[in-house]
Amino acid sequence: MDRRTGLRSRNEYTEMVDRSGDDLQEKEQDLERVAGDVETVRDTRLELGGTSDGADAVEAAMEAARDVTESVFETEDADLEGVQEGADALGRELDEHSESDSKDMEKVGSAEGKVTTNETANELAKVHAELRKGIEFLREAADRAAAAKDASEKAQARLQAIARGSGSGG
Repeated sequence: MDRRTGLRSRNEYTEMVDRSGDDLQEKEQDLERVAGDVETVRDTRLELGGTSDGADAVEAAMEAARDVTESVFETEDADLEGVQEGADALGRELDEHSESDSKDMEKVGSAEGKVTTNETANELAKVHAELRKGIEFLREAADRAAAAKDASEKAQARLQAIARGSGSGG
């Protein structure tokens, strides 16, 4: 039987899901750090009790600090969204392979009902069991990838609220 090319091993998928989760957490931490900076800069209140020239310069510099910090936040936010899109793509790939195996399992089940020898039926039952094991693995991996992405999106929404000034740091 020809083995299909381009298929990944279970170990490769496990590593990909783990790496995706790690990447999501890393980008969340980066975004959280910058959200804290946005909040700190936004909440810095100056008295501006010097000269009018100095006050104008300080206000302009503070506005530049806000702008650059918000720009860094937007960049980090976009980076996180890119990692989330990658996690989505991985989840879709896992789902597609699970669906493919499910279709194969139906075909094997149909073949099991048609064969007449016990030996062949027993071997097809083994094929059926291996397909079931593969489907369970793929679904579990897809669930893990989806859970990591969902957690990331919730953290992202919380951090975006902080950066907009409508959230709380805790």
